[in-house]
Amino acid sequence: MKRIALLLAAALSFLLAGCSEPPQFNATDISLLRTPLAIPQGLWAAGLFMFLLLIIAMLVENLLLALHGQAQQVERNLSSRGYDEEAQEALEALGIAAGKEGGR
Repeated sequence: MKRIALLLAAALSFLLAGCSEPPQFNATDISLLRTPLAIPQGLWAAGLFMFLLLIIAMLVENLLLALHGQAQQVERNLSSRGYDEEAQEALEALGIAAGKEGGR
């Protein structure tokens, strides 16, 4: 199910990146600056393209892991973490060991 969600996210980002308005229309915004819309739309399309590349990389990585029989790592990569894991990671990043009281 999680792989299907990744595939759907990839398809959506591909469609959205492909639907950006071509710069040949010379469209501008309605402010006094008259900024060509190709600039913000180009940045938007580039962001969606990068999102698509990251999704493809994630799919390939997990497919290779699955082919090598590392199902637990695939599950770890694709599942969301609980609040306990998030809190433990934050404490480790701060250098505070679990179970210790900081300076008391």
